[in-house]
Amino acid sequence: MRPRASIFCFLAAAVLAACPPPSKGSGSSAAGGKAVIDTESQPKEKDPRLAAAVATIGDRKITVGQLERAINKQNPYVRMRYASVAQRKRFLKNMVRLEVLAAEARKRGLYKDPEVIRRAKRVLVDRLLQQLHKNLVKLEDITDADVQAFYDKHKERYHQAAKVRVSMVVAKTKAIASKVLALAKKKRTDTRYFAQLVNEYSVDPATKVRRGDLDFFEADSKKYAPEVVKQAFAIKGLWGLSEPFKTKGGWAVLLKTGERAEINRPLELEKNRIRNRLFNMRRFTKVNDYVKSLRAKAAVKIDEKNLASVKIETSKTTKLPRGGGHHKH
Repeated sequence: MRPRASIFCFLAAAVLAACPPPSKGSGSSAAGGKAVIDTESQPKEKDPRLAAAVATIGDRKITVGQLERAINKQNPYVRMRYASVAQRKRFLKNMVRLEVLAAEARKRGLYKDPEVIRRAKRVLVDRLLQQLHKNLVKLEDITDADVQAFYDKHKERYHQAAKVRVSMVVAKTKAIASKVLALAKKKRTDTRYFAQLVNEYSVDPATKVRRGDLDFFEADSKKYAPEVVKQAFAIKGLWGLSEPFKTKGGWAVLLKTGERAEINRPLELEKNRIRNRLFNMRRFTKVNDYVKSLRAKAAVKIDEKNLASVKIETSKTTKLPRGGGHHKH
């Protein structure tokens, strides 16, 4: 995460979260219609070492535990920088700086700013989705039977015969086909050139309309004449050419433009990949179902008339705020 983004995330949480707490007797946040997030209260540390203050800012403090957690959230390579006390002090100074800025922002009432509120909501939603992703489905919930069922249902993904792709010119005579072969050899990797040869010399309307392309097919394909399939699989290497051969309607020349090797991946090789796929699919479904249930409980109503009255500025480009957009869940 970029430093600027890190600073904003901290401020958004700290500033908005520091909205004045509800007074006694004001009821729950739900009763007031507005949620109040409290960042003034600090996590209670059971370990005295972690509870000790490493820095104080007025009546607030940064504890050893807070500093440890902040540093340990970094990746291992970054954490190595803070092995020395001097480097830890630099990190701590940044935390102090953020606390000072957050205090000033609170003092200015920026927790009421609509953009701060909007972004803080996004932080809350992101954290909620993290919890849902973590708790709704576990990887171990995906059984071996689930994996086997998916594998059996999608066998075509894991077992495929070898395929080739060719383009074909069907000439009227063997002599013309030989001429086409000689011309094709000059630019055998140029499919556009071969398409021109098809357009000029082919007498087969069915393949001519496709510029000679027969697409991929297998060795047991019934889509094309047996001699075409046989010759296609006899060509060695990509961009190889067949000798002229007799087929329905004339003499053919083939250019191999693609090949796919046989696929034969046993279950044991795919088990972990399938398990992870099913886990992600099930998690996505569970989260979506949960969000739908929340929408139902919230009794959402959309006023179509007022929606239609929304005016969209289209005369100039509007710069979107960072983190703009919406959650898909």
